[in-house]
Amino acid sequence: MRKSEICLKCSNNQLLHVGAVADTGRSDKEMRPMLLALMIMGYGSEQLTRAGQLTAVVCRKCGYTEFYVADPESITPDGKYVHEIGGPGPSAGPLR
Repeated sequence: MRKSEICLKCSNNQLLHVGAVADTGRSDKEMRPMLLALMIMGYGSEQLTRAGQLTAVVCRKCGYTEFYVADPESITPDGKYVHEIGGPGPSAGPLR
């Protein structure tokens, strides 16, 4: 939807881009950007960190919503919470 600017569900072209999906903190008065991934960082002593700020595109007609990560390079596989799964690389030719 982000690139086509057309809703995949109802074909409407009136969309909203939400640059930072809101997440509440310890109280309803504290708002912060929602992050997708929880990762273990550091060697020796495990420290949890979060990464992958979410953005969204919302259809104004039917409400269908797609989430996107604004900074996918910030998510690092840690083997516990985040795993990298393989597939053909970008240099692979078309499937036949």
